[in-house]
Amino acid sequence: MSLNPTDERKPAGPVFYLAAAAAPLLFGVHALFYPFGRDQGIHATIAAALRDGHAVYRDVYNIKPPLTTAVHWLALELFGHNVHAIRALDVLLVMGCAALLAGIVLRLRQSRGGALGAAVGLPVIYYAQGYWYTAQTDTWAAFAVVAALWLLASAWRRGSGASRAALIFGAGLLMGVAFGLKYTVAAAGLVIFAPALCNTSEARFYRTDLLAFVAGGAVFVALLVSLLAVTGVMSAFVEIQLYLGGYVAGGSTSPVLFLLRPLDILIQAESASVLVIVGAALVVRGLFARRASLFAVATLLVLLGFWMSGAAQGKAIPYHFGPMIIAYALFFGVAVDFMLRAVRQRTGVMRYALATGLALIVLATPGFKRNLSLAVDVGRGTTLRAQWAKYPGDRDFSFVETLAFSDVLTGYRAARAPFFVWGYETTLYFLQDASPAYRYPYAWPFAVTYYDGRYTDDLLGRLRQAPPAHVVVQKGDATPMVTGRNLDSWAILALHPKIEAFLTGRYAKVEDTPRFELWQRTDD
Repeated sequence: MSLNPTDERKPAGPVFYLAAAAAPLLFGVHALFYPFGRDQGIHATIAAALRDGHAVYRDVYNIKPPLTTAVHWLALELFGHNVHAIRALDVLLVMGCAALLAGIVLRLRQSRGGALGAAVGLPVIYYAQGYWYTAQTDTWAAFAVVAALWLLASAWRRGSGASRAALIFGAGLLMGVAFGLKYTVAAAGLVIFAPALCNTSEARFYRTDLLAFVAGGAVFVALLVSLLAVTGVMSAFVEIQLYLGGYVAGGSTSPVLFLLRPLDILIQAESASVLVIVGAALVVRGLFARRASLFAVATLLVLLGFWMSGAAQGKAIPYHFGPMIIAYALFFGVAVDFMLRAVRQRTGVMRYALATGLALIVLATPGFKRNLSLAVDVGRGTTLRAQWAKYPGDRDFSFVETLAFSDVLTGYRAARAPFFVWGYETTLYFLQDASPAYRYPYAWPFAVTYYDGRYTDDLLGRLRQAPPAHVVVQKGDATPMVTGRNLDSWAILALHPKIEAFLTGRYAKVEDTPRFELWQRTDD
């Protein structure tokens, strides 16, 4: 892709954007059949509780911003109460984002080859990340930023005036949406300054741009705050966010990891990483040319903002840097366009060799290979559970084992009888189609090193008022990265003698598996 404005002025038609939107299907259909990771299970459970009439934060403990639950709620409303719902919505969001990326590239006066390349690059890299790191709130926030950038790119084509201000105000609203999904993604708002930093005549920066942008974000955040207040959950929300501050401040993550995690994303993309690196080199080279294009500056500001978002969270968890996939996709598009230009300039064997090499790089990526594997499974009649067995999880998590234990629980549990999970595996509630009845769907608030006892009496009061028929105690779920302790929930229980006494005084253990204990009430 030429990093200077292109002369391709003819507008792209609907077929072009449909092709861009369809690109994720080539690499991501298999994701529709992914199992839950831990995070997907947590937020699907909370969203299901919202559908059942429980107030998030007040009735169901939730550490995430409001819009995370809203996305999962929407998935359940659209596709029903099942594991596939959030994956289906996620695929639709990726498709929309791919079309928007293509539009951004064209609006920043780059070529159609680069635009379509970016639309392909997004799912190529995204679906290389696997089931745990997709359908995460960080990347949804990034998709909202992409929509904001689409409006900004449209605004930058206009002179100062009401239409420009309206578009930038809309971009600010979408940045507010991103903030409502992940607070730290607000750092990507740096892209508003792109026209001020490029040294071409493509666009000018006006101080009113910043005012309109900030105003749009502030309006959306004000609406969100008003919704929390009107629904009566504001005090609970604020208390949880303040408590969460200990999580953000805790830990001693090596600074080196903040540089390595973005590379992990590229490594997962395998062959596609070569094109990302080539594209990044071309963009950086463009900055040292006489004309640093608006496209190059905007792309690098997006990259920086998303890296800052991941680093600000302080844990160096890979999906915290997932939003950087947006910039990687733009780099990918640059490299694709570069290769397409090279193909057009060559003749004979060399032309076919370059074209074949580009095709092989794309088709050798994990997402495409997983789609082929899915096709084989479907052809063989492989059951869904057998497909899920390909994702054995880790030492602290296994969806397959959770699914098996849910079957065990079903054998003991009377219809609609309440139960309580002391652990991290909220997916049990979702699989049982039961809302958490005792506010705390997971034991995380009680497991962190800075726990000060604030929730113990509340939990015990709820348990004593309407004792559950069964209690599940999870084992092997130690997550020191998020609790600060290398202890599983079974061991954490011993640190809470009042809660442990409630369990052992009223319940008897009836099942014991490698990951779960099932306790049944004996005093009724």
